[in-house]
Amino acid sequence: MINLTDNLFIRCICFKSHSIVLYILLFCIFSDASSAEENNKEPYDIDEYHSLIDTQPSKVIEDLRPILESNDSSLTVDEKLNLYNLVVRAYYYLSNFEPIPPIAEAGIELAKQHQNKEFIARLTGTLAIAESERDQAKAIKLAKESVNVARDHNDKNVLATVLMMKATVNYNTGALQESLKAMVEADQLFTELGDNYNRAAVVASIASLYGELGQTQQSIEYYLKALEVINPEERLIDASIAYYSIGLTYRNNNQLQPAKKYQELSLHYANKAGDAVGVAYATFELAMIDEAEENYELALEKVTPLLSVFEESNITGTIIQSHLLRARLRARLNLNGWDKDLAIADEYFEKSGNLKRRIAILKSKALIYELTGNTEKALSSYRTWVKANEEQLEETQEKATRQYQAMFELKEAESENNLLTAQNKIAAAELKVKESRQWLLSILSVTLLMVLVGAVYVLIVQIRTKQKFKTLAMLDELTKTKNRRSITEFANQSIAHSKSINSELCFALADIDHFKTFNDTYGHDAGDMVLKKVAQAISSELRVGDALGRWGGEEWLLVLPNNNQNHMSKIFTRIQNRLNDLSKTLPFDQEITISMGSSSLQPNDKSLKQIIKRADEALYRAKEKGRNQLETDLMWF
Repeated sequence: MINLTDNLFIRCICFKSHSIVLYILLFCIFSDASSAEENNKEPYDIDEYHSLIDTQPSKVIEDLRPILESNDSSLTVDEKLNLYNLVVRAYYYLSNFEPIPPIAEAGIELAKQHQNKEFIARLTGTLAIAESERDQAKAIKLAKESVNVARDHNDKNVLATVLMMKATVNYNTGALQESLKAMVEADQLFTELGDNYNRAAVVASIASLYGELGQTQQSIEYYLKALEVINPEERLIDASIAYYSIGLTYRNNNQLQPAKKYQELSLHYANKAGDAVGVAYATFELAMIDEAEENYELALEKVTPLLSVFEESNITGTIIQSHLLRARLRARLNLNGWDKDLAIADEYFEKSGNLKRRIAILKSKALIYELTGNTEKALSSYRTWVKANEEQLEETQEKATRQYQAMFELKEAESENNLLTAQNKIAAAELKVKESRQWLLSILSVTLLMVLVGAVYVLIVQIRTKQKFKTLAMLDELTKTKNRRSITEFANQSIAHSKSINSELCFALADIDHFKTFNDTYGHDAGDMVLKKVAQAISSELRVGDALGRWGGEEWLLVLPNNNQNHMSKIFTRIQNRLNDLSKTLPFDQEITISMGSSSLQPNDKSLKQIIKRADEALYRAKEKGRNQLETDLMWF
């Protein structure tokens, strides 16, 4: 499986892939309605049940599954196929995947007997997603079959819907490039159909893919674009899902305040829709945020009632994560019962375990044993955790390569879509010139043609330029901060801007104290973890316009526009406090501290190198004076 967090299993196979699956449901619901309108023989209101999947999926199952199981001979083949499709999608919407395979397979068999390619494609696509966690090879095969049948059926709407199902299977199985290709083709089909609603769903799916690639800002921008098409008051669950996805993206990047804002919006619309599962997931996210903000009692109050909802839906990953969260909270609050939660998490892991879930359990155990004073078990869990991370290291490195490749291909695909649009406009303009009998209209058309040809040329140049820079990545792979190239570019831009408007600009170099000891004592994996945690701690104390980049090894550069060194002591103190709290949660005897040297932009500075040199000298003084302190270059000016 792709490297996906296991803790929010909302209506999907994998935690962070839930958005793609959910937006596929929009295709299924919206696209099937047109087929239903052509069949007026059903003894039930087909349109009503299509709409009920969005708001009351349980009612769809309660009403329609007994009809399916009754083997009513009065039902036509089309009526039975509609029943199969509605029931599997209702289970799908409830994240209850276990009942789907036998129902979908029975529906596929009936559709094959009567050569109904539309329902073969739809039901096979749904079955592929339901199978994509327990049998990836089977899921991939089914997804390909569904697309082949849909192509043979020659219906653009059905093909676009099935392509998005295939995109979900590819995403869940780690084939990001194949997922992207399917999305792009679906987007082109919906564009040809003039279907803006389902185009918005494709945009939301691309947003989810950007989130997986670590492109937070692009992910959020695409989610917001999708929301522009959705009327939240009419599409309550869709709005809840979109806001939830934005909140999750923010929390995964340790931006807790915006994460809370969007999860509260998600909760509002889920409550309004009467969507118990949606309410549970938004509430779970809010509890995770409370834990991060050290509001442990509030988090405990939120997570406990959710367990029954998740267990009812039989969502293994979320059940495990919920019990781990409650175990951590009980341990932090010195309450009994944390050991029972760990035992339940272990029990579910034995039933449906994978490396990701094992790592999550070991990490929680290490923290809990440390909090409860069991140093020996804490150290043992930590060592096992490190070993598990080592097993995953090679997979993570390969995944990172695929991610960057997919990210650049996504950019290229967007440019190629723009190119295709421009080429279509050229073709239309050429046709207009040929058909025109008026000289003036011909002149205008030729002029338009020339403009569009120029636009196409520019787009082609852009695509070729992007290909040249395919291998460049602007983020440090380990810490997810800017890399040296990126932070240098940002710093030079900030210097130019500050000089142009005569504003203040501050720089700082930060270095982890005694970092070599972490590597020598606990191993390089522990050192990598410290690097990531320190980067997160520093980032959390910076403003929106500030920037942090890995300068080299265990050293970072901070660029702080509209700031001066009089404020640096407060910023450094906040970072110290954050690191102090962090040290208490990690199983190391050694405290994590940093030394920092700061400098500010001076009128006679001609290059970034001059400023960095002063910051480096200040950092050296901080190290000489005993570390874990800030030194500035104010004394030199």
